[in-house]
Amino acid sequence: MKPAGINGADVKRLNRLTVLQYLAQHKGVSRVQLTQQTNLTKMTISNIINEFLEQGLVSAQQSESGQKLPGRKPVLLQFSQTSPVVIGIWLSRDYCSGVVTDMHLSTLGMHSIPLTEETSNTLEQKLGRLLSVLLQGVKRPVAGIGVASIGPLHLEQGVLLNPPNFFGITDFSIKRAIEKNVCCPVFVQNDMNAAVLAEKYFGAGRGHADFAYVGLTNGIGAGLMVHDRLLEGAGGFAGELGHIVVDRQGPLCHCGNRGCLETFLSVPMLLQGFEEKFQRKISGFAELCALCRQETAYAQWLKERLEPFVVGLSNLCNLFDPQVVILGHEGALLGQPYVAYVQEEVNRRVLASGFVHIPVVTSPFSTLAPLLGASAVVLERIFLGELALG
Repeated sequence: MKPAGINGADVKRLNRLTVLQYLAQHKGVSRVQLTQQTNLTKMTISNIINEFLEQGLVSAQQSESGQKLPGRKPVLLQFSQTSPVVIGIWLSRDYCSGVVTDMHLSTLGMHSIPLTEETSNTLEQKLGRLLSVLLQGVKRPVAGIGVASIGPLHLEQGVLLNPPNFFGITDFSIKRAIEKNVCCPVFVQNDMNAAVLAEKYFGAGRGHADFAYVGLTNGIGAGLMVHDRLLEGAGGFAGELGHIVVDRQGPLCHCGNRGCLETFLSVPMLLQGFEEKFQRKISGFAELCALCRQETAYAQWLKERLEPFVVGLSNLCNLFDPQVVILGHEGALLGQPYVAYVQEEVNRRVLASGFVHIPVVTSPFSTLAPLLGASAVVLERIFLGELALG
């Protein structure tokens, strides 16, 4: 029996969205696969795919399998070369970066502009220039633009409120600055939450209803998927992992409290600490991680510096009981020895130690999870039926 309030049109719409999302997540699938994986009837799949083909949304081609099997080769479906694209923009403290992706989250173009000594006006100009470069090569309709930004944010209005260490810029309307240059919907999201959406639909979070994405960068943040829904909190400020207090007598944080996790660990602090400890200049976090994998003294130093991070992750796991923890932003560069160390320590310290095992993995998108997540912000709207294609 259909749930109350659901009519035939609603069912048709939900079926269409189910197929749309499956096609986005799987390149080159047959109608048989769609029937098996979506639990929809052959006739329903046939009607939806025929509609997509007529709209030019998907294309069909015969499989190029090298196996010589009896019968016809299966016809494989994927989004067409004329289907809409999505633009993602990542506003970090150091860059404004952009990407053009298709419905499969495959990258079609990318550009980045460094941020130096900015004002609200110069930041708006750089965002406009970034959009201009990205749009130059786009010959297909743009479904929407997603923005993944540092915070804090007023999500509904798309306003960057009072970010610390960001040139003194406050109350900057990202949404309005971008809408001036385009004629398509613009959606703004916290960069950690945006990364969560990339992981949910296309990355290490697929198949998990409860997981945490933890980004190690100029600070530490987290995005949380709880019961298959993004946890934003009442004001959109959930996931501020960097501001849990790990030592009440610790250094003063810019938030006004003492001993926040961010006062003990960040990428700039690790770089500075390494150079001071070993009197060796390094080019960035990737080089630091590589050196620590090669030298025992460096490796031991990094493990010691990661101790507050382990404490923070253990607290996070005790609070939310995730199925998996995904390390992203520059945290994705840590490398397997350190990821394994963090995983071992977290699982040793959590309350359910010995009863559950929480995998700790790195993002398959490496440092680009928030950028691709910006596109995923738009794709989720499409998958949920909140944004129509075409």
